Amino acid sequence: MLRGLILNHRLVPLHLLLFATQTAITTSTCLVDMLNWEGYSTAERGRLCALYVPYLVIGASTSLTVYSPPSNTLTSSYPSEGGSTRANHFRSRDNGH
Repeated sequence: MLRGLILNHRLVPLHLLLFATQTAITTSTCLVDMLNWEGYSTAERGRLCALYVPYLVIGASTSLTVYSPPSNTLTSSYPSEGGSTRANHFRSRDNGH
């Protein structure tokens, strides 16, 4: 994954989308469950929300950013193999050319 980030691999946005969506869904599930607990004060629930909500916001905003139409990184075109990009340089070096 780290090499993909460095080389701007075309599947990195897909991995980010999957991770962010999973994070948002599991965090929202925890929030809903936590808000239905009985025996906890509003202050205690507020402190727990302060822990959970940032993860929900990060997950949701990352999902929307990766999948948003203005820069739709999942469907944007990438340079052809013949283009002169840093990623192509490393690919040709790895292939022995």
